[in-house]
Amino acid sequence: MSFLLNLIPGAAGLRNVCIGLLVLSLAVCGSGLYGHHKGVMQERAKQEAKATKIALERETEARVASENFRRTEADLRARVDTAEGKYAALQTQHVAALAAARRDSDRLRDQLANYAGSSLPADAACAADREHARTLGQLLSESVQLQEALAGDAEVNADAVRALLEAWPK
Repeated sequence: MSFLLNLIPGAAGLRNVCIGLLVLSLAVCGSGLYGHHKGVMQERAKQEAKATKIALERETEARVASENFRRTEADLRARVDTAEGKYAALQTQHVAALAAARRDSDRLRDQLANYAGSSLPADAACAADREHARTLGQLLSESVQLQEALAGDAEVNADAVRALLEAWPK
């Protein structure tokens, strides 16, 4: 083949031109491929950056939601603990009031039993009747006071209900 190229005048120059065009086309093609590869890599980097940003946003949202839940749970626990403490204090007061009411009831019962069981001579019957009337007046007065105390205890029981309702989640 080189024999034919020697017969054609200027063929060596044509060969050099063809080789140059071939090298030039390879260079253009290579730069195009490099540009395409660079564009693909840039697009991939953009997508990865966007995905990372979205993942960070979701992680931040999850942390905020978790913290809000923890605060809400702690607040509700504190409210329940406070209500339980108030209720325990009210129960202690109620036990003390009930014991006092039982003592008063026992004392009144003993006084009534003493009144009913007393037998005096006829001379002292009039004085004893006066004494019994005075004792009955005192018993009536104490009974009224006891009823007032029991009404107060009913209010305290209402406090227990209020404490329970206050602790109930809304």
